[in-house]
Amino acid sequence: MIKKRMIKDMVINNRSQIKQMIGIIAAFGIIAAVFEIIFAKKIIYSLLGLLIGCLLAVYMLVYMNMILEKSMGFEAKAVERYIVKHSVIRYFSIVIVFGAVCITNIADPIACFIGLIGLKVSAYLQPVVSRLIDKRKSL
Repeated sequence: MIKKRMIKDMVINNRSQIKQMIGIIAAFGIIAAVFEIIFAKKIIYSLLGLLIGCLLAVYMLVYMNMILEKSMGFEAKAVERYIVKHSVIRYFSIVIVFGAVCITNIADPIACFIGLIGLKVSAYLQPVVSRLIDKRKSL
């Protein structure tokens, strides 16, 4: 009973972190969009690439979270197989979309990659943002 309660608390806390990370990805996308509007020659082309990249970052984040939540009840060996299998699926889907962007030339692949980097930015900034939010709540 205690273990189930701990898992439930972790999932609830994790969901607030996911919301913060999605917000950081969006903020990163907006900041990158401003730079693209200022410096890019093909604004729509670049902004579409950035949008696709940011959406891919959110997809990766939500998919990873979903897989981790589902794997909480598995045994150790089953968890490892499950996570590896879904990591391959996640990366393969990213490669497919990124490849489609490159082949079809519908959007800027570099901007798409920059949007995808938003996931890394959000992972590094989320603890800082969380502390700032907690500080603000305590005031």
